[in-house]
Amino acid sequence: MLEIPARASRRTGGAALVCALVLVVGACDSTPKGVGGKGGAGGSATGGPGGAAGSAAPGSAGMGGASGIGGAGGATASGAGGLGGAAVGGAGGEIVGGAGGSAGAGGAIGAGGGGGSPATGTGGAGMGGAGAGGAGAGGTGMGGTGMGGAGAGGAGAGGTGMGGTGAGGTGMGGAGGSSHMAACLPTNGATPPPGASVSELLADSRAGFSATQGACSWSYGYELPADGVFHPMTDWDAASGIWWAANGSYWTLVASDYQHPNGTVTSGGRMAVEQWSVRRWTSTFAGTVTIAGVMRKTDTGPNGNGVDVRVVVDGSVVLTRFVAAGDSTGTSYAVTAHVNVGSSVDFVVDPHQGNDAQDSTAVSADIWR
Repeated sequence: MLEIPARASRRTGGAALVCALVLVVGACDSTPKGVGGKGGAGGSATGGPGGAAGSAAPGSAGMGGASGIGGAGGATASGAGGLGGAAVGGAGGEIVGGAGGSAGAGGAIGAGGGGGSPATGTGGAGMGGAGAGGAGAGGTGMGGTGMGGAGAGGAGAGGTGMGGTGAGGTGMGGAGGSSHMAACLPTNGATPPPGASVSELLADSRAGFSATQGACSWSYGYELPADGVFHPMTDWDAASGIWWAANGSYWTLVASDYQHPNGTVTSGGRMAVEQWSVRRWTSTFAGTVTIAGVMRKTDTGPNGNGVDVRVVVDGSVVLTRFVAAGDSTGTSYAVTAHVNVGSSVDFVVDPHQGNDAQDSTAVSADIWR
């Protein structure tokens, strides 16, 4: 028998800005915004410097002021393009960085202007200006940087670089949520198996145990000797925290820290059908993994005759172990295997010689990469 443990429309720079949106926060600011000056023409030997960066005052609410356009590069040599002016958004306003300066013949391109910092509130979006590589020797274009605003966490998109050597700017969005995997692994970490060269714990059978099939990539079911097919369990007992094949009809179960099969030699009014208890991990990784843990009996009563335990990867047995009826200490195990994303790793407990008496067995499993 079984004993169960308790348990941005970019608004372009110009002589004037037209108010496109009025929000409740404030009135439209129609003050003309500055435009970047045009760079001086290149001299016979050395290009003139790029024009000064334009500037833009912030919109009081709604749409951010448009950025200035960078001055053109020197016409002959490598005068630097002027930077796009910065723009500061109103509350929740959208901001677009100025465009990079135009390239002279063979001259280097100016860097794209950076997107202005969005105002706090609903978090305006910031987008880096684009930089285009110069002709001739191929200048360098660098995209500006956009950063999401505070508040609701606006999105930020990095600018793009084209031609020559172009590097896209970086964009930073709002803060991301916590990692899903963090809740599937032990909070205090885990000890790698002795002698194993591993770098990361991918899964833990106890920390990842759940009342939801597939959560943390773990599933719970059984197999029949005749078909070798994984049958997901549907009978969840919330009070005891146990998955059953069918509580009251079979002893077959999977709990957080132990498993129990059903046999042709059984008791307690259960049906005399052999069922193997299976805990399955579905791989989220492609490569070689190390599967390690401990196998031991949790019910060491006098009527048991032990259990057979197997680790099976994609249908192939990679480890077999007999656990004696009175072995409460158990033995550790570690085995390597190649898996793909979607591969199944099964931990199977079956009744030795078909006898399921007092077969509760702990098979812990850590999977490392």
